[in-house]
Amino acid sequence: MKMDNSFLYRGQMQLMLLVAPIETVLASLEAIEWYQYSDYNTFERVTIIPNTDLYHIMDIEYKTHDIENTEINIIWEPSIAPGHTVIRTSLTDGRYTLSHRLAKNGIDCYRFNINNDILLAYFFHRISPNKATERVVQYINEGDMEEFYQEGELLPFENSGYYRRRRKKDRINPDIIVEYMSALGWDILDDNFWRSNKEAYKDTRIFKGNE
Repeated sequence: MKMDNSFLYRGQMQLMLLVAPIETVLASLEAIEWYQYSDYNTFERVTIIPNTDLYHIMDIEYKTHDIENTEINIIWEPSIAPGHTVIRTSLTDGRYTLSHRLAKNGIDCYRFNINNDILLAYFFHRISPNKATERVVQYINEGDMEEFYQEGELLPFENSGYYRRRRKKDRINPDIIVEYMSALGWDILDDNFWRSNKEAYKDTRIFKGNE
């Protein structure tokens, strides 16, 4: 079943899409000691049973935590994309540093960010395994400043015609991001993207001094 796309134009969503099964991703996170950062007082991992609605879990977490002081990550292997892993994070940078570290470990990594809150920010970012190549396309509007930016070689799924549009905000937007993700096999409007045939995981970390 398809979801209504209205959620793309409210709130925010940061997704990291990894071309690797969840077991490989979890092992890589352990190898880079992702869970041992000293900036946090507490770390908690909760296992989520298969076929749970993972989209609404993040909405619930936003309502029950002080998001400014808490980081939440949901990790799963979508039922429509077996062998691939998603990390949805509450951090507005979409876990930039983590994506580089995972790519350095040989995982093909894509980040997609849709932010409709204080500022408008839409982007996708791809880092190939071992950081061989990198591609970024982004649009930011902070009210008094509007910017469209791209760097790196065009990827096969991109439509370069979008980037020649007169209005910057039409060059990359939520609908284009969904189009690109779907071309890669990650259709976020499909209910089954937000469900997994395997166990999923919710990681919660609270910043030091803010418990």
